[in-house]
Amino acid sequence: GSRMAVLCQTLAKEIVQFRVTCKEQTPNDWNDISMNVTATEMSNGGSGVVVINWAGSSESYVPSNVYHTLRSRYRGIPNRFLSAVFAVSKCYEAKRSIIAGTSMDIRLSPSTLSTLVRCAHVTMELWVEPLTVFGNNAFCGIFPDVDQVFGGLPPFGKEEEGVGDALLQHGGSVALMPPFESTTASVYMRNILNWLDKGVPLSFALILPAECFRESISAPTISDLPQLDPRLGHCMYIRSVESLNAGQHSFHSGDGEGLSSVSQSGSLFVLMQNDAGSARFPVVESSVSNIIHSMGVNHISTGEIGSPVPASTCYADFTQEQTLPYAAAPTVASAEISGLSGVATHNNFRLDQPKRPGGRSRIFELVEDGDDDNGNDVDVSDMLDTLNVSMFQSNSSQHYDPETISLMGIGGTPFNGSSQKGAGRFG
Repeated sequence: GSRMAVLCQTLAKEIVQFRVTCKEQTPNDWNDISMNVTATEMSNGGSGVVVINWAGSSESYVPSNVYHTLRSRYRGIPNRFLSAVFAVSKCYEAKRSIIAGTSMDIRLSPSTLSTLVRCAHVTMELWVEPLTVFGNNAFCGIFPDVDQVFGGLPPFGKEEEGVGDALLQHGGSVALMPPFESTTASVYMRNILNWLDKGVPLSFALILPAECFRESISAPTISDLPQLDPRLGHCMYIRSVESLNAGQHSFHSGDGEGLSSVSQSGSLFVLMQNDAGSARFPVVESSVSNIIHSMGVNHISTGEIGSPVPASTCYADFTQEQTLPYAAAPTVASAEISGLSGVATHNNFRLDQPKRPGGRSRIFELVEDGDDDNGNDVDVSDMLDTLNVSMFQSNSSQHYDPETISLMGIGGTPFNGSSQKGAGRFG
């Protein structure tokens, strides 16, 4: 535990120092042109991809339909739109590179989300990427710093203002497949039960894979729910529970719209509503059957990420007030290029820093030019506040924020306590 804490502290210092350095070198009035961020849209056979290029040193690839959905959701400064898309794409690309090929690399399919909207009146998704949120649904993302400009609300597990205010004001029907870690899944369940007690019309459609439970369970059942919160032993809010056997239901995995992936473990579908939610968002038995059927192995997906949501409460109702001025991102004209239609913007700006050696990568190159420098005195209090934990105090009553650190898979070389000078892995 202590060794991991020291490693995390060292990485936190490097990230904070890297951010400070970047901020010092960036003018306050920066924009896409000054940062030399350009976009090119290529299409062939009806499908397309937008390539976001940062000064020729790094590229990000976003499906055209996702790109245009992000443009419609964007609430930031207009001339920073491409940079925002680049940042959010790279952030979630890094996440996927960690979980790719593992049981964590799954999400609800567009077909299942479409069915949840139609049959359970879902208008909000929790723990979801802005790149995959369905239609006009509001969403609580995973990385607030890049999600907010696309209308992302604070992560539901943080108990912060934003999502709570929206739900208390409007009520809502919510879909959730929580993080695959029992402590964080328990935090989500505790918050759900607390909100259901408020009396506003609320409905939660939960898909709980076996990994969400503390005990090793191959096929979770209703009797396993108290592991997430003792109140679920006798809970009046549970309206329906369905067990999904391993090998008989599927999710989506991978980049973009994803591919169907058969679940190798069991899952549990749970519908939770208070009385007001049950009256406002009625879900009959046939609707539950349709939802379960949409997760079937042989089900043909018909939903799309950009499909409209015919619901009374949608994304715009939950969007937080932004302090930044908003205007729609500018459009660019297309041109024919070697049989492919493409769009591009260019300027002559060049970064002062030379490119690092090595080939181009879809993920930021984390270059190690030497041993870590652990001697710098860097203030990481803001980051530790975000984690809701202090490593410098011995207060035994402090609590940590499990959601912030629930994304497992820290990689890289083993921690080296050497204090020799050298560039850190973040530049």
